[in-house]
Amino acid sequence: MANLTANRNLPERLGNRFGYPVAAGARIFRGALMALTAAGLVVRPGDAGAAVVVGLSPTEADNRDGADGAIVLEPKHGTFPMTVPGAVHTNIGDPVYCTDDNTLTLTASTNLKVGKLAGIEAGQTFVEV
Repeated sequence: MANLTANRNLPERLGNRFGYPVAAGARIFRGALMALTAAGLVVRPGDAGAAVVVGLSPTEADNRDGADGAIVLEPKHGTFPMTVPGAVHTNIGDPVYCTDDNTLTLTASTNLKVGKLAGIEAGQTFVEV
């Protein structure tokens, strides 16, 4: 890549908020983990074609009667209290995976990565998504 030879203006996107189109037939509940297919459509983790977790749904999106992209969701990112069975303090910093839109595990296997175990406080596990 060559050095710039003049000033340029680049569009700026603040934060990590991106809108993703919801797949036809999908229903995503508020607070549920959201996944994308290879085509970039929102589905629930565990659904056929789910390829990567992108965050938590900020609202319910019912696209069961709509076409692909009839609804767009901007997933939330951050650290949230979520149940991770078997997690102990020595797991802090370890990757966390999911088997569906609500079930977390420390086991990779064929599960999708959600984020990492951020901490444990008063018996509650916190996951950075």
